[in-house]
Amino acid sequence: MLPRVHSDCRLACRVRKQFLDAFLSYFVARGVLRNLTLLGSVANLIVAQIVRGRGIELSFRGYLKAGVPITIGSMAIGVIWLSLRG
Repeated sequence: MLPRVHSDCRLACRVRKQFLDAFLSYFVARGVLRNLTLLGSVANLIVAQIVRGRGIELSFRGYLKAGVPITIGSMAIGVIWLSLRG
């Protein structure tokens, strides 16, 4: 009976780790991808409105020029961090 309990515990620990990895991956991607486009989050729209009030026009395409490289870099950092967690 003892070996079975031990193997059940190992299985539970492995499943828990896989769930945690999937959970963290989802939230890293979710947080980073919000900055990809101008419509990705309400904060982006608020900043665009504030900037417009100061006489600077921020287009969807103009936002993408900065959003895509920043998102790619942030995703790379997130992937490295998640892979280094072990």
